[in-house]
Amino acid sequence: MTLLKGFVLLLLYWLPYTCFAQEEQRDKVSTIIDLPSKFFSRLRNKTASLDDQLTRQTEKYLQKMARREERLRKKLYKVDSNAAKSLFAGSADQ
Repeated sequence: MTLLKGFVLLLLYWLPYTCFAQEEQRDKVSTIIDLPSKFFSRLRNKTASLDDQLTRQTEKYLQKMARREERLRKKLYKVDSNAAKSLFAGSADQ
C-alpha cells in the first residue's frame, strides 16, 4: 500500500511538470508555424520594393535613351533629311 501511495505522490509531483512541458512545446510549434508567414511577408515586401526600384531605373534609362536618339535624329536630319526620316521612322513607337 505504501508503494502505491509513493507512486501516486510521484505522479502528482511530475504531472504539472509534464503539462508545462507540453504547453511550452505548443508555443514552440506555434512560433515555428508563424515563422514562414513572417518570412514570406518580409520577402514579399522586399521583392515589391526591388521591383519598384527596377521599374523606376528602367523608365529613367529609357527616357535618357530617347533623348539621345532625338539628338542623333536632329544631327542626321541636318546632314541628310531623307535618311533621317527613313532611319527613325517608327522609332518612337518601338
